[in-house]
Amino acid sequence: MNQKRLLLICSALVLAALLAGGTLAWMAASEQADNELTIGLVDAKVDEKFTPGVLTAGQEYPKQVRVQNADTLGKAVDAYIRVMLVPTWRDADGNGLPFSALSGEYAVTLNLSSGTQWEKAGDYYYFTAPVAPDAYTDYLLESVRADKIPEGAHLEIQVLADSIQAEGGAAQAAWGSSIPEALKSQA
Repeated sequence: MNQKRLLLICSALVLAALLAGGTLAWMAASEQADNELTIGLVDAKVDEKFTPGVLTAGQEYPKQVRVQNADTLGKAVDAYIRVMLVPTWRDADGNGLPFSALSGEYAVTLNLSSGTQWEKAGDYYYFTAPVAPDAYTDYLLESVRADKIPEGAHLEIQVLADSIQAEGGAAQAAWGSSIPEALKSQA
């Protein structure tokens, strides 16, 4: 009887070990899925055609400005681009003159390109079509003129370009509802 009892206990222990091992295997089973996500990049580069010189009152100076959706890392995506043009009169030390020097008789005329896809909204000019990687916008600015120049000053025109991916409504989400309707309808 001892031998039967010992055999029964050993059988029960083996069965318990098998059940425990099966339970652990079931609880430890795993599966792996590799999902690769890449991030598209946008990089706006200002491209200017301008020959610096002495500004003469009333004379028009060619200054062509456009923007490239640069693909420097090979990961660029289509982008919307906006530009702010900031004319500033500077004294001999490079200090900006008061705002009053920008208006009235010292106002600067920015001659914009005609027949382009640029549209002004607020302080910005928006290029209303997506720009492909390494492609350029149309020219925004063609020339500049000042009818009167403050004594001892020179003119600086900052071109501040901004870009954002064209897909997924990113332009409206980041730049707000003041973007042009043409851009909203594509976003």
